[in-house]
Amino acid sequence: ITLFPNEEAYNKRMSRYRKWYQGKKELLTSVEDLYNLYYKLSKKDRPMTETEIEEAVEDVLIDE
Repeated sequence: ITLFPNEEAYNKRMSRYRKWYQGKKELLTSVEDLYNLYYKLSKKDRPMTETEIEEAVEDVLIDE
């Protein structure tokens, strides 16, 4: 499961945060910076963790 499966999900979440934090500019900037980092990291290729491998195997076995 990814935090941002696609750019649309990222934009939707950021739009919601901009509404929530519209009166708190410093906090909004921090939230935007943090989620921008999360988004960039989610786009990088990385090896699967042991947990991800186990979950993928379980998903395949359940589908059979």
